[in-house]
Amino acid sequence: MYTDEDLIFYIKELFLESTLNNYNIDLNTQIDEIYKKFSGGECQRLNMIRALLRKPTLLILDEPTSALDEQTAKKMLDFINSHVSSIILVTHAKYCIEWVDEIIDLNNLLTSE
Repeated sequence: MYTDEDLIFYIKELFLESTLNNYNIDLNTQIDEIYKKFSGGECQRLNMIRALLRKPTLLILDEPTSALDEQTAKKMLDFINSHVSSIILVTHAKYCIEWVDEIIDLNNLLTSE
């Protein structure tokens, strides 16, 4: 379970406050229809908030920054890395290398067998 304060914290940290204000969304608003108007990056950040509210110890992320500009993506990855102890990250983004301890290149893995 999470509190309103938790939700507000994540909204601010993942840069969605202005988006929600632009659509006049508060914490009690059903966003089913409004969500369809969000950009890809806004949807990715909202989905990340949903995941983080569960306070996971492990996150498996598949292209979590594909719809974000590099600067926003790096800030989001910094934030996730500081709040989740283990992350499995699937990505094509070269700038994500600085957040990983180990790289498994699936292309090389498949061609070497």
